Amino acid sequence: MDDDTALKLTLDERRREAMYNGLRWFDLKRLNKDPRFKKDLSREIEGETFTLPAGDNRYVLAFPRNILFFNEHITPNPR
Repeated sequence: MDDDTALKLTLDERRREAMYNGLRWFDLKRLNKDPRFKKDLSREIEGETFTLPAGDNRYVLAFPRNILFFNEHITPNPR
């Protein structure tokens, strides 16, 4: 087995094992930086399709306003 196949199997198993505990979001965010694992998310809700492309700024959470208010050295994440 080569390295890429082993890595894909490991990531697939992690996706199944880490279901419903919040780690998938961070894995997607981290893996979207590697061209081999980029993945666009797409969901259809009530006939309307919503898409989150790999590397989109919506993967980044905004800092709470009170944190930005008390520390002027923090710059807000791009949205």
